[in-house]
Amino acid sequence: HKFVMEQLAKDADLLEELGIIDYSLLVGLSEVDPEDLDDEEIYGSDLPWYIGWQKDRNKTMRKYRVEMGIIDILQGFTMRKHGEYFMKSIRYCHPSAVSVNPPSKYRNRFVNFFKQKFQVKVDS
Repeated sequence: HKFVMEQLAKDADLLEELGIIDYSLLVGLSEVDPEDLDDEEIYGSDLPWYIGWQKDRNKTMRKYRVEMGIIDILQGFTMRKHGEYFMKSIRYCHPSAVSVNPPSKYRNRFVNFFKQKFQVKVDS
């Protein structure tokens, strides 16, 4: 979890530095047999994926190989986008209610969203 969040933040930092907004995270999941992969061999490695866990409908923990990457790097925060942000901030009276955001706010919203969604496995 820590590795994934750190890497996601580094990637978002680079996009912020480049003035890029409007990107997405593509996540691929493939279920694996618990015996197929040993967590200890995977964490800390340089593989482009990691192992995640999720409970199914029956509350059974399932093991998944998770691959992810930032995609749809559509546009920069141009003067037009800056104007749109300014005008919508005035119209809706609060910048957080605006869909278009400067790169720093877009990055923070993006990273914080995934910090809430990707959680550490809790043994039960």
